[in-house]
Amino acid sequence: MTGAFLRYDDKVLLMKRSMNRTLNPGKWAPVGGHLEPNEINDPAGACLREIKEEAGIPPEDVSDFSLRFIILRNNNGLIYVNYLFTGVLSKLPLLPYCEEGVLEWVDFYALPGYGMTFSIIESAKILVNDTDDSKILLGAVNQQNDKIIWSEL
Repeated sequence: MTGAFLRYDDKVLLMKRSMNRTLNPGKWAPVGGHLEPNEINDPAGACLREIKEEAGIPPEDVSDFSLRFIILRNNNGLIYVNYLFTGVLSKLPLLPYCEEGVLEWVDFYALPGYGMTFSIIESAKILVNDTDDSKILLGAVNQQNDKIIWSEL
């Protein structure tokens, strides 16, 4: 999975996932999605493709696009990897209709308070409080304690 926290001034673009979605219905999430089989070695490209598909924002409109978090989670023996990026938009785009959910600009500093999944909330807390955009953090979710153990790459 990929996702991007796209900023414009003090706003960040989120999607409130439709209730008919299989994965995390009704939850807020950064714009992103699944990697196609040919994108396994290019999560940034996959994320930019998803941003274009879901929000209509072309890659050339996203600056300072960088990987910030890699989150690993064991779900019944399957290891899931989530790549979270950040990016900056120089202009506020018109947001299109999206079948997957509703796109909305929200206050960047209120980001951790939105009803997102646990790992996204924990990533958002770090993002809001740590201004060092050069760090890439690797997180392992400890399902039993509902914690993430972070390490800097």
